[in-house]
Amino acid sequence: MSYFTSQTITLAAALRDIKTGSDRARATAAHALGEVSDDLATVNQALVAALDDLHPVVRAEAVSSLAQLWSGGGAGRAGEGAARSTEARESSVTLPADILAAICKRLTDGDPAVRQNAAIALGTIGDPAGYAPLAEALATGSADVRFQAVTSMVEIGGAQAYPLLVDALADRDDEVVGAAALGLGAIGDGAAVARLAPVLEHSNANVRFDAAYAMAQLGDGRGRQVLAAALDDRERGWDAVVALTLLAQPADCDALAAALTRRSVVDEVKAAAAGALLRLRDARTSAAQAALVAALQSRKEHLRGIAVEQLRAVGDEWARATLSQFRLTRKGRAFIDVIDETLASNQA
Repeated sequence: MSYFTSQTITLAAALRDIKTGSDRARATAAHALGEVSDDLATVNQALVAALDDLHPVVRAEAVSSLAQLWSGGGAGRAGEGAARSTEARESSVTLPADILAAICKRLTDGDPAVRQNAAIALGTIGDPAGYAPLAEALATGSADVRFQAVTSMVEIGGAQAYPLLVDALADRDDEVVGAAALGLGAIGDGAAVARLAPVLEHSNANVRFDAAYAMAQLGDGRGRQVLAAALDDRERGWDAVVALTLLAQPADCDALAAALTRRSVVDEVKAAAAGALLRLRDARTSAAQAALVAALQSRKEHLRGIAVEQLRAVGDEWARATLSQFRLTRKGRAFIDVIDETLASNQA
């Protein structure tokens, strides 16, 4: 008898419920079927049929389950048994045309959650066959679908995403523009810098940040002022540290060092900035070390955890000694295992 990993429900019961159960039972069954490893031909058929269910939650769950079964291009093949192995996920088997068509049909679903799940599914599956429908969705879809189409195209990969992402920088929806900018940074084509530079003047602050972050990924520092200003932003501060660390020029280290003393910068970002300065071997060592020691003494456990991770990344003699001392304190007890692992690996 087959059971799902997350629910005490048999395969037979799920296949029955997805057809004849209540709205809730059909949605539960559609969700559970994404975790099976038996009778995949029947499961795929049931999920494809559920994509036409009258209830949007059922359709949304069915799309997600198909993506889960087929992620990596082949785990949902019939007769594979436990085909969700690493080898299956890395195979080059093509997504069957009927399943691809059924998922793509949901890109124009009347429910926004179903539309988004369909676009997400194509990226999760990663089959190049999903690229053309995503490109169509980017050209004609609603804003929510255009946003997800951008991220899913990047997830699938391939140089053919580049020109469409460039075009998406002119999209009328700010979130789509931001996603396109980040996508261009992730692709890593340096030619995108010239296209991203004008976006630094965008009317939306989040979009300006996304463009600056992407340019930093591509090694261009023209957005460093945007990144430095974002260090004061609770939502963007951590990413700003990451981007400034990628640039690693004197002006970027200056911005990170200044963040250590500004009251407007949250403690979590200060800890990240301190760790970055130490990894970059910046001359302001004492200030960065003091910031991490202060974080270790915080009453907030998650902040102490951030400080521990920063010290692990720094990895020099001072960091190891600080971790060794911290593990002996009451506040360090929660991190003994990870500290010991770090110290042991350094000794090796």
